[in-house]
Amino acid sequence: MRGVERSGSLVVKIAQYLSHRHIYKRRSDLLSPQMIKKLQHLREMAPIHPFSETIKMLIANNIFEEIREIQEKPIASGIIGQVYRAKLQTGQELIVKVRHPAIMQQLKMDLNLVFGFTDSVSRLWGCGWLKIPLTYNELLKVIIEQADFRIEGSNLRRFKKNFEGLNNLIQFPDVYYESEDLLVENFIENAASIQEFKDYPEPLKRRLCSVGMNSFFKMFVYDNFIHADCHAGNLLVQKKKRKKLQTPYYKQFYNKLENQVYYLFNKGYYSACKLYIQCNYH
Repeated sequence: MRGVERSGSLVVKIAQYLSHRHIYKRRSDLLSPQMIKKLQHLREMAPIHPFSETIKMLIANNIFEEIREIQEKPIASGIIGQVYRAKLQTGQELIVKVRHPAIMQQLKMDLNLVFGFTDSVSRLWGCGWLKIPLTYNELLKVIIEQADFRIEGSNLRRFKKNFEGLNNLIQFPDVYYESEDLLVENFIENAASIQEFKDYPEPLKRRLCSVGMNSFFKMFVYDNFIHADCHAGNLLVQKKKRKKLQTPYYKQFYNKLENQVYYLFNKGYYSACKLYIQCNYH
């Protein structure tokens, strides 16, 4: 396990993928159940950097003086960065996401290794399919964008705007501060990972699935802007009583959405476009 954690971001990402149960069910010959269980912690707690590096980054971003309290132990860690709970001087609770100090060098090194390996092997007879269908610079641009927290902050604001008006059914955190290597958001209270609801009663699970699928279709059909990383760590459910969610607006919007998806899959493009205009969501 130590070897996996020290082998760089690429190996950790592969281990995270292999740790999912649906992979094991299809290919139980790849890893033993015991190894799968050991790798699962990497999905929420990848290798972390020292707390002193986090303090340096807060100081460099001129935000350290505004923070009254920050927990030394991160609540989660991923390939790109790690996450802390903190409080402003005003008492407002925050989530602070800090990029790993040397992650850009690590990602570029991993990219060089991948391109070198696939380029060499793809020259062999019958292995041409291994060649990556992107140039080095194209893939490097994608990786750099994923590691730039300014882009993540901009995306959060766009998602928030796209989903406003749905009675706060789907919420996105407010961005307090953003830079290339630091992202500060408000803390959403009474929220738990959607994975915790897997053993709850069937009606509740169906309700959560319905909300999730309708939200995806909305992003896909109306917004043309999709959250492409909807794993359990990024999907939280607030445990609190709400007012009745099925407001007239909510019903009307999702009825039109379901009809439009039906028309799209059945090649009723004219009807789908007509519904899009009628909905007039934007």
